[in-house]
Order: sequence, then structure tokens, then C-alpha cells
Amino acid sequence: MRQQVLALASDKYCGFNQQHFTEKLADKEGINLSRSTVRRMLLTRGIKSPQKRRAPKHRSRRERYPQEGQLLQTDGSPHDWLEGRGPELCLIGAIDDATNYVPYAYFQERRIPKAIC
Repeated sequence: MRQQVLALASDKYCGFNQQHFTEKLADKEGINLSRSTVRRMLLTRGIKSPQKRRAPKHRSRRERYPQEGQLLQTDGSPHDWLEGRGPELCLIGAIDDATNYVPYAYFQERRIPKAIC
């Protein structure tokens, strides 16, 4: 069985990584071996996985816009701003991407839609 696995790894499934090769052995060839067993067989013959793992890419931040006014980011924050002393309000505000300047922010009464029955 070892010779058959090594022959398949060299010919028919050349270039497959160890996990994929193990799955193909089970599905197509009827050879049920664990991935670690297949890995040991391949490594003793000097057959390594075709592609090394890459380090995950670090999240990169986008560049800020160079001039004021090119991008305003808006958001709303519904909250009980008056702590039960009045209606629920939503603070709606915008911030300039280039300068972090807040050109406007205002409260709007939060209207809760009626439930549909």
C-alpha cells in the first residue's frame, strides 16, 4: 500500500497538498489513511507539500482623503439620551475624514414603527 500511495503522489496526484491528496486517496482510490500517516509516508520519500503556509495578512488601514470635504462619514446612535425624561433620541453626526472635524451633529426623535400584525 505504501508503494501505491507513493506512486500516486508522484504521478496522478502530483502537486496536491497533503490534505487534498489524503481526501483523493479515500474518495477515488479507496485508500483510507489518516492525513498524518500520508504525511509521514511522503516525507520519508522526500515529497513535501507543494506550497508553504503564508503568514496571514495584517489588516491595513486605508489612506485618509487628502483634502477637507472630500469624504464625510455619517452615523446615528439611538439611545435614551435624556435618561427617561423625554423621548428617545438618535444622535446623528458626521465627521470629516481628512481633518476629524465634526461639521454637524443633531438629535432627532426616534420614531419606532408600529408592529405589523
